[in-house]
Amino acid sequence: MQIRKGPYEFVIIARVLSTRRGSAQAAGLLYEETPQSQAARELLAEQRRLAALSGPHTEKRPNKKQRRQIIRFTGKGTAQ
Repeated sequence: MQIRKGPYEFVIIARVLSTRRGSAQAAGLLYEETPQSQAARELLAEQRRLAALSGPHTEKRPNKKQRRQIIRFTGKGTAQ
């Protein structure tokens, strides 16, 4: 079974089906994630982490004046 959660994809094998609702700990015992799925997910997480580090990093959000300048520069927010 494949489950997608955001950019991550989990491939799991259901071991047992429960007849009633239980805790998250009990649910974790009912399935198993494949080793290939875990490796692919960890690789994607590492790639995303490195991409975030390589991008521009600002100390704070732009203020109102800076936001208006960005809107004027990019042309977004104008009626077309």
